[in-house]
Amino acid sequence: MRAIILTILITTLLGGCVSSKLPQPDWVTGASREFPSTDYLLGRGQANSQEDAKDRARADIAKVFQVAMTVASDDVQSFKTHSTNDPSADDSAASDHSANRSTGKFEGSYSRRISAHTEQVVRGIQIVEQWQDPATRSYHALGILPRAQAATSFRQELGELDRMTTLHIDHAQSSQDLFLKIAAASLALESQQAREAVQKSLQIVDVSGRGIPSNLSSAQLKSNLGSLLQRIKLAPDIAADAPPGFAEIINGALAHAGYLLEEKKQAEFIVRAHINLTDLGQQGGWYWQRGNLEITLIEAASGRVRGTKNWLIKSSAPDKASAIKRALGHSETVLKNELGQAIINMAIGKI
Repeated sequence: MRAIILTILITTLLGGCVSSKLPQPDWVTGASREFPSTDYLLGRGQANSQEDAKDRARADIAKVFQVAMTVASDDVQSFKTHSTNDPSADDSAASDHSANRSTGKFEGSYSRRISAHTEQVVRGIQIVEQWQDPATRSYHALGILPRAQAATSFRQELGELDRMTTLHIDHAQSSQDLFLKIAAASLALESQQAREAVQKSLQIVDVSGRGIPSNLSSAQLKSNLGSLLQRIKLAPDIAADAPPGFAEIINGALAHAGYLLEEKKQAEFIVRAHINLTDLGQQGGWYWQRGNLEITLIEAASGRVRGTKNWLIKSSAPDKASAIKRALGHSETVLKNELGQAIINMAIGKI
């Protein structure tokens, strides 16, 4: 073990020293005798430059965890706007009637947690050996991730996520406000899904492949959240001057978010929806539409406004009719991805 530590220290200190006079190391085409797979995850990189070879060695290890992250996030509910082929898609934006921008918090915070988790894995990768092929002059690099070191970090992260999930579940159960229950239940589900991603990483570095199974299920937490959402009595209120098809978009987005729609006289909350599109004319051979999509949550009994959410909608197409259709399509995508969480945020005063 002391020899291994000495090797890592020497490699770190010398950094750029690469020899082409030494014989080909065993790890270039096979297993490493010095860094056995039972103790380390190995990554190999080959490139025309030394730095590229090292980057590829790190990526060779990181990709194993990135696959785990992808699998774990398949069931995550997304509230982020998807990109389209519309050349105006990158110009779309959302704005709140508040300095606190929490739109898409469910997906956003989950994604940030997973990104930080992957970065943490990459930071633990060490480049311990390099070699240059004297015949091809290409560089080879060997990266390692000590299994024990990574497993300790993942176990600590699981413990923190378990603590957060339990805390959110307790808040959901103790709160008397239905929307606060929903917000807490959403956070519990988010933490549990993040936990499942970290568990997959732990299973990769754990030689037994077991990791630390959870006593909770994201499927059950998702079901609990769905049951809470269906207790909210909502009714849509569509502006009279809305373009054809806009009412169907609102109804579909609310249903997609898990809400059951009621008649206005039976609803506890009104979701007022309005879209204002402006014809920008033809620019560069394309017809442009720009507008504001506005959703307001109102208490049915008192008329009190709980919050308003705005999105900037912009679209273009070869003809005016198609530009309007694309604007409505963009609105539908935005609402299906963001309306559910936006309503929760408005109800609990985050918008």
